[in-house]
Amino acid sequence: LPLRYTATAMATPAKPPEGDAEKMAGPWSRISAETIQVDEQLKTWTLEERSQYLENQGIVTAKQEQLSRFLSELLVECALPAPWQFCRDENKIVFFWNQNTNETSWVHPLDLTLREVAAVFLTCLQLPPVLRNQSLNALQESWEASIAELLLGWEQAEDEEGQKYFQNESKGESMWEHPSQVFLPIQNMKEYALNRIRDLAYLEQIGAVPSKGGSKEVYQALKTSKLKLAEHISMLSPTSKTKLAASPDTEE
Repeated sequence: LPLRYTATAMATPAKPPEGDAEKMAGPWSRISAETIQVDEQLKTWTLEERSQYLENQGIVTAKQEQLSRFLSELLVECALPAPWQFCRDENKIVFFWNQNTNETSWVHPLDLTLREVAAVFLTCLQLPPVLRNQSLNALQESWEASIAELLLGWEQAEDEEGQKYFQNESKGESMWEHPSQVFLPIQNMKEYALNRIRDLAYLEQIGAVPSKGGSKEVYQALKTSKLKLAEHISMLSPTSKTKLAASPDTEE
């Protein structure tokens, strides 16, 4: 187990304590994602460490370089959900700390979301661009509906000691953290992932799709294939090799 902090922790109540509930003003869905700040400590998580983490957790394999680069970016660009914090133990090994319960974990708090967007990445790359965009649009609508449902019904209340907390009577849940700080990081990571998968230039940059102009290696392979095809056809038609070899695609 990772090193446990000795700071006094606030235990999340099993059920909402007694108190007058005060409904929060305005719909939760209007809370700006920009208010969710990324922990600067995440920036100390090196690319090598992130890649190794993804492999150790079985999210990627050593051969899935493009997927690893895609997910590694999400790990430092997307905020952790409250009350989790990025930490290192005395050996500089990364772990995650729940500031309320004092729970520690080697696993990223958004592990399920990482696996979900990894599957989306791999699936969408197999689709033609038009179908890919249609699928991403449908997925975005579904995810937005899911986050709206998660944020629905939360109210602010106070316990007998005057401590503010948040409760959802219909779901029988309560928490000390503002629900937006708990749930919006999930949506933020999904939206960040969708935007990256939509970005053709980015996909070309990480080698997930062929470059629009074609790489030198692909060009040379195509040239060699056409010359071999020309040689084969010339056995039936002596003029075919000359015509194919002289085509623009096979010129130096």
